[in-house]
Amino acid sequence: MEQAMGEAGIGIEDVARFVYPHAGRAVIDWDEVKKIAGIDVEQTNWEFGRRLGHLGAGDQFAGLNHLLETGAVKPGDKVVLSSVGHGYAFGCAVVEIVADPEWQQASN
Repeated sequence: MEQAMGEAGIGIEDVARFVYPHAGRAVIDWDEVKKIAGIDVEQTNWEFGRRLGHLGAGDQFAGLNHLLETGAVKPGDKVVLSSVGHGYAFGCAVVEIVADPEWQQASN
């Protein structure tokens, strides 16, 4: 995550939201994340992901879509998408929101 943010020229303070895999609280210790990285659980997709459940490689796409559709991010915001795969393969992408979604949002 630090490498991806460094390559994007941003720091943690520049990130509006973080999207993590929907791995469950037993896997992601939010107290430890806050202590080490300075990321508060409210800056993440935790509330959405804990209700939806794990979608495999779809967690980040669903999380980003949720942030867009709920207005939790707006143009100019930066979002960090973090992932982990088999064999402890880690991935990360930094995206900048450049426009509001153009698709019709589903009603609740």
